Amino acid sequence: MQPISDEGGHSKHFRLLMLADAGAGLPEDGFEVTAVLAHLAIYGRLLDAAARAHGLVWERPALIIRSNDALPAISTRLTVALADAFPDVAVREEWLDSTYYRGLRIGYGVHDAAGSFHEIVDVGVFDWVAQLTSNRRHRLVASAIGLQLLPVLFSGS
Repeated sequence: MQPISDEGGHSKHFRLLMLADAGAGLPEDGFEVTAVLAHLAIYGRLLDAAARAHGLVWERPALIIRSNDALPAISTRLTVALADAFPDVAVREEWLDSTYYRGLRIGYGVHDAAGSFHEIVDVGVFDWVAQLTSNRRHRLVASAIGLQLLPVLFSGS
């Protein structure tokens, strides 16, 4: 289990929406890049719909791409693809120091009305499907959004 943040709204038990894509690897991290873009598009639409339906307030979406030598070129490939797909989202890169993820973890979040950044979506690459199928070419991209954080952090009150 990952450590719990001291930031408000986080707990060991929570509500989330989870997405997963599994399939054969493609040249130039094509499977991973395509899956990450699809997941982020869904979360962007979900956040926009929540804002409209419930009066939630946030601004300036941002992404943190965390990668390491397990997928050495994916950060550059994702940065280019993200700039095309989501030009209004700020992107920064950090080193990934984790054995839980296989080379890539992305944090997606928004800033609240006070300007504080809240990372509420976690996207990662895992080797679980490769292990289950005994085929190292198989990939898994999984992600989740902490739904309980939306009203706690962005109620606008």
